[in-house]
Amino acid sequence: MIKALHPSIEGNEKSYLTSKANAAQADLVVQNASGFSAAQYVVIGEPGQEQTEIRSISSISGNTITLGSNLGFTHSENTKITYIKYNQVKFYRSDTESGTYTLQTTKDIAIGEPHTLYDDPTGASTHYYKIRYYDSTSATLSPYSSAMSATGFVRYALIAIQNALFKKFGDKKETFLDRDEITDWISEWKDECVNQLAENNEKQFTTNQILTGDTTGEVSLPDTFKKIQKVEMAFDGVSTHRKRATMIDVKDVDDVNVTYSEDDPKWYFDNYKLGHRPKGTTSLKIYVKQVTHYADLSNDSDTLPRPLRFYTHNLMDWLMHKAHEKDGNESKSDRYYMKFTNGLEKMIENENNLVLDENRGVKEDDGLY
Repeated sequence: MIKALHPSIEGNEKSYLTSKANAAQADLVVQNASGFSAAQYVVIGEPGQEQTEIRSISSISGNTITLGSNLGFTHSENTKITYIKYNQVKFYRSDTESGTYTLQTTKDIAIGEPHTLYDDPTGASTHYYKIRYYDSTSATLSPYSSAMSATGFVRYALIAIQNALFKKFGDKKETFLDRDEITDWISEWKDECVNQLAENNEKQFTTNQILTGDTTGEVSLPDTFKKIQKVEMAFDGVSTHRKRATMIDVKDVDDVNVTYSEDDPKWYFDNYKLGHRPKGTTSLKIYVKQVTHYADLSNDSDTLPRPLRFYTHNLMDWLMHKAHEKDGNESKSDRYYMKFTNGLEKMIENENNLVLDENRGVKEDDGLY
């Protein structure tokens, strides 16, 4: 069974019913209809809740929205009405992850359920799937989603982590927690873990960059730069001749009383540029050991970097802390935060010992699947 998430309506135009809208009627009277237009689609209710539905807008008169088809359910006063860009989802299949994807079916978005489901009658475990959202009125298509194996996502993929939190927190209908905020919480955890691990073990999350010197005495650092750990310079460009450089404060760079020597090179950091003294020539090669910035997870199939993927139980403690912080349960939030901090200390200890075991740090009861 292939599950398609609903397109996000977070931040979209919305209003509220000023009176009850009965099943089999086509008119919605809302507080303010000025942000809506004919031929758009609206969600009546909250996504994932029973009896929530999607309808097209036929026309608007004042604050009365006339739908393209009658309502299937009765909706009470103050029900939220929200613009949604698409009303359908298309499922595509390929024999390989990078192959050509062929349309299998088009389904109306099941907005009253957590997902829109597709059971492929001829699917095999070796197949891959992508989806695109579709506006059946304007024929507008969204970009393709990330590819998903028929066997599902790995436990440390973004969507698997999100689903695990919904399950563990007891929000299977996704009415309280929001996937976008969960993604932000995951990014916070990732950044904190990367910073702590890199601070305690210079071998973690580091890459080596070779930069070419500049006669101005400054070179731009890569976009992935996060933190410099070590700088060496070879003024003749020969790697075996490189010398360890010492960091200096940028305000001391132009001190006329200081003479710089190739035998004792200096470096400084200024506005995401690495400065070097002496300035040298284009023959200068600068060897930089840096902590790398890892991109945030954004697509369903994006995965945590190593070794963080081995500590999903610690991530789940962090996410439960944030979820209970949101629902105001201070005691549970504090308890999970304590578990997270203790687990982070253990993670650092484990990685410093660096036991080369693919299953290090993994627990069976972390709620991920």
